[in-house]
Amino acid sequence: MASRNYYVVLGVASTESGEGIRTAYRDLAKQLHPDHIGPGDAAPFRELTEAYDVLRDPLRRSQYDESLRAQRRERRISMRRDLVEISPSEEAMFSRFARNFNGVGVPKSERVEELGVEVAISQEEAERGTCVHLEVPIFGRCGACRGRGCTACGGQGITEGERPVTIDVPPMTGRGTTFVMPLTGLGIHNFYLRVRVRVDRAIEPTSGTPSGA
Repeated sequence: MASRNYYVVLGVASTESGEGIRTAYRDLAKQLHPDHIGPGDAAPFRELTEAYDVLRDPLRRSQYDESLRAQRRERRISMRRDLVEISPSEEAMFSRFARNFNGVGVPKSERVEELGVEVAISQEEAERGTCVHLEVPIFGRCGACRGRGCTACGGQGITEGERPVTIDVPPMTGRGTTFVMPLTGLGIHNFYLRVRVRVDRAIEPTSGTPSGA
């Protein structure tokens, strides 16, 4: 059986300093040492020591981090197809997205708003780390009619596509973490993303349940 993620074993983030790793080890060693819990259950202490031996050595830690990155699965989520909860409405949200590209009906008082998205990952993905590709809707001039309006584009002169915003999720030891992502690089100026990644022990490693608010 593969060993657990060493950062999870020590209860620290993958960005923790060397001193933080030493402190975490000392605290847990007191709790898990066979002298404290009894010689019949030495496995947790051995696992803790194994994790510490790797992470305290800069070279071994670097090699271990690289192995974690190689193991990471990628999750691809479409805001158009996969969002399950949107407020005030899906139509209102995507109309707001479209205004960035067609300039139609932009209120003078329109400001940048937060779009909250929640993504659930499996326990395995949380321990290894994963990469989430969140597909954001973008719009462009219809190539068939060159923006004049036709059947292919529903008379709007624009067509919809998607471009990914990539979120690199490091190994997680807690219940969840939040990422704030600007969208100006995609030509979207009236939204920014607040993505909360949470751990759901009930889901399989390749499934996910995003929601927007």
